[in-house]
Amino acid sequence: MIHAELDQPKDIPNVRTLKTKWSTVIPNALLKNGKPVYDDNPLNRPIDVQAGYYTMPKTLDMVYGFAIGQDSANPVIPPYDPDQGPPQPKVKVTTTAGEPIFLQIEQEVRMFSCQKNVKNLPKFMAKGGMFTNSEAVKFQGVDFTPLELLVCHIRLSRPHFEFGQVFYSFDYDLLVAVDKSGWCEKKRNAGFHERDFIEKITPHPNPEFRPAITYVPYLKAIQIGPVENPHPPSQPVLLTSEGRAYRSPNPNKKEENASTPQNRRTGPIMTTEGIVGGGVGLTDQDFAKSELKFYPRLAIPFNKYIPLT
Repeated sequence: MIHAELDQPKDIPNVRTLKTKWSTVIPNALLKNGKPVYDDNPLNRPIDVQAGYYTMPKTLDMVYGFAIGQDSANPVIPPYDPDQGPPQPKVKVTTTAGEPIFLQIEQEVRMFSCQKNVKNLPKFMAKGGMFTNSEAVKFQGVDFTPLELLVCHIRLSRPHFEFGQVFYSFDYDLLVAVDKSGWCEKKRNAGFHERDFIEKITPHPNPEFRPAITYVPYLKAIQIGPVENPHPPSQPVLLTSEGRAYRSPNPNKKEENASTPQNRRTGPIMTTEGIVGGGVGLTDQDFAKSELKFYPRLAIPFNKYIPLT
């Protein structure tokens, strides 16, 4: 017996009606105050969550000769932190000669597989795709920051009918980002062209007035090497926020030195292809500034669209 109800009809005060419900299987139960409470409504059943890890390939970004963390010839294994999940060793992604290469690793991502009964098709599924949380979320007793959770592998069952209710089984996975910046794409602000300007002189209708001078931007191919024999770089060159290639201080100008901002430098273009014409002067801060982040996935409020309880 899973339910009993005693009723007294108003028109027959001396009669009691006892309604009992029996089942050959044990239905899902809601826990209230530590005790199971059975509910006929399938939409009231709690979410079913399974936790684990999802293995996915990851290609480390080319870093143009810049070593991240430890040397690949003698990597240091970081200690395990249960709050951070599996350790992610950082190694050099260049050859021993300094040539940048792609390095692909198997990455373990923490995952929650969820199943919840819903009344209708979730609205956000109409457009499809993968979504991140636009605000902080508390799930399974853990606090997650915005953009840290990714909902994917969405499935919706055929319609079910139970206890007079039509409902669907909504299945989805939540992947937890391993990076503090959340589910973002990272690209290096580097290329084979830089932004330059062409001086345009427009004569004034009145010859007595000075002509108008404007500067029209255009993409200029980057050239490195000696001035008498320049050549295009074989690797993308780091660019400033203004779209100009990173440059060394001009040795012919005394006012330019290592502390001169990049937007004021006029010396040789710095690359990682050799000491001549560049390579010297690139710092960790330069590479940190050149990292671009963007979020190709749509951020939605989970508390509104994703059933978490």
